[in-house]
Amino acid sequence: TILLPIEYILTLGMQEGIFREFTRPSARVMALTIRNAIDGFTIELMRKPHLDVQEYTRELVTIFYKSTKSNVSHRRITMIYYEVHCYSCKKKVYEGSLKYKQFKERKSRTFCCDDCGHKIRIEAIKNFFR
Repeated sequence: TILLPIEYILTLGMQEGIFREFTRPSARVMALTIRNAIDGFTIELMRKPHLDVQEYTRELVTIFYKSTKSNVSHRRITMIYYEVHCYSCKKKVYEGSLKYKQFKERKSRTFCCDDCGHKIRIEAIKNFFR
């Protein structure tokens, strides 16, 4: 689902000591809250076209910083994650996403994003009829 990458980031951040402790259900709640805040921003922007985007963003960052920060002193952390690249357009797909999972389940070890796959199919059809 759309929440998996957010839950994954929260879990990694917790394991690295960047974020506070989360249980599996509480990480899901936080991921859902973050997702709803993103979606809510879009709705608010449609309702108020002259919304101060910087102020709105600053407030969201403050809210989530305070609600996720760890009490442990911070140290420099390097995040490690897996990604695959479309062989045609070089678009990235990250671990935790449905597309990444589908790539891992296939026997073929090349990845082509939906957009490029569609373009390739269209070109093949055009060339067939020439």
